[in-house]
Amino acid sequence: MKIKKLMSCAVLVGMFALAGLLSGCSERVPAGNVGRIQTSDGWGDEILKPGHHSAWGRDQMYLLDITQETFNESINILIGGKVNLKVDFAVRVRANTQDANALKRTFEDVTAEKMKEGRAYIISVKKQYDTFLRMKALGIPRAVFEAQPDVQTAVANSRTLAEQIVAAVKKDAATTPLVVEDMQITNYDWPDSITKAQEALVQIQLKEAAERAQVRADLERATGQLQVEEAKMLIEFKKAEAVAGSIDIIKSKLAGAPEYLM
Repeated sequence: MKIKKLMSCAVLVGMFALAGLLSGCSERVPAGNVGRIQTSDGWGDEILKPGHHSAWGRDQMYLLDITQETFNESINILIGGKVNLKVDFAVRVRANTQDANALKRTFEDVTAEKMKEGRAYIISVKKQYDTFLRMKALGIPRAVFEAQPDVQTAVANSRTLAEQIVAAVKKDAATTPLVVEDMQITNYDWPDSITKAQEALVQIQLKEAAERAQVRADLERATGQLQVEEAKMLIEFKKAEAVAGSIDIIKSKLAGAPEYLM
């Protein structure tokens, strides 16, 4: 009797275990995400698009956020070994959805977080950025500005340096599973001494510009006066020529009348 009960229990347990293995459920991949299933044997090979997908037994759905997100950063850079410069910049990134291998790399290399609802785990854009790109995004501006000999050179070349930084970050991002959609230097926080020096320089430049404008005005006025005097001289010269011509005519006409000349 006891043996029969034990056998019955074993059969029931086996049936429940088999039912659990064969039972499946539908896992949803929301819009703005792709999915990948991890089984007891490892990762599935397929990257799943938004929609409902079957997950069997102990299969686990993982989601990857493929939307764009902007991250704001601030770094302090010592220029020329003397002046501390604070640079603020923004980086907008997204997953490289055109490269399936890059997506698989993200699933395998980035730590996912359990979603508040449902059974799935998700890898946020921030997790992707922190894992693959943040250190590059911080390191490149620092290296570019620290290479400047002094802060005056950095100020003068700031626009060119910003373009160089953006190009370098985008190039380095190409070696990661991320794409940099945009990057902008949003602010330079120069030390007060540099700001005051720049303001003083602007005032000097404005004064010099005003002086150059005054010189041009005086030169134009002098040129105008000279042209007027030259015109007057030309008129007098023409008058003199006319008088001389008149005398010559009179002399030629009266040459045969000496008594009139007397």
